Amino acid sequence: MVNSIAYTEFLKSLEIAKALIQLDIYKEPPNQNDKKYVYGLRGGSAILIVASFNEFLNILPDIHLDVIKRHANNIDFSKLPDVLIITNVNRTLKQFSMKNDVKKLPDAKNACRSIINDEINPTVFKLQGFNPKPGHIINLFNVIGVREIFKHITKKFQRRWQKKINTNIIKGKLSEIIDRRNKVAHNTSLASQITKNDLNEAIDFLRILARLLDITYKKQINNLCISAKK
Repeated sequence: MVNSIAYTEFLKSLEIAKALIQLDIYKEPPNQNDKKYVYGLRGGSAILIVASFNEFLNILPDIHLDVIKRHANNIDFSKLPDVLIITNVNRTLKQFSMKNDVKKLPDAKNACRSIINDEINPTVFKLQGFNPKPGHIINLFNVIGVREIFKHITKKFQRRWQKKINTNIIKGKLSEIIDRRNKVAHNTSLASQITKNDLNEAIDFLRILARLLDITYKKQINNLCISAKK
């Protein structure tokens, strides 16, 4: 399957993170004079890796749900999953709520028209939350009708990872990567706890995870277009 724009851009970002890691040629453990460089490179890499994954997940709905939007004339909106329809309506109205600002009235009217016309709004299906934690990713897929996304991809992930792994380990490893980023973002001194192996493993892990999420999202939307065809 051809890579989506979301996944292609994610891979480009990972290459930047790899470049930062390759600059880390200092001995282990680093001496006192080198620590600021080592911790800066590793902390920056940890943050960039997670930021890139987060951006990938936010682009995913825009790329794939646009298929429904472009083929709206051939799709019976009522045949789409209830959870997708309800999410589309609720979040569209919430996104364009006026909040006592009359200047937002045109946006609010347009939101109402799009709902009346059974139009999908891909932007409201973005990741709900500040970090791409497992629970947020599960919700990202729940609203398009894919339940238990991590369980859904576990066997395929194991084949690509080439190590015995289960669903809980995948979610646990993702949480570990996210938590590492969060700790460094709020306390730079914690970058001293990050190794180059940690970063390289995170890149390999997220590259596989993102690929499987991309494939699953695209396949689900294509299946919905077929099942909801007029």
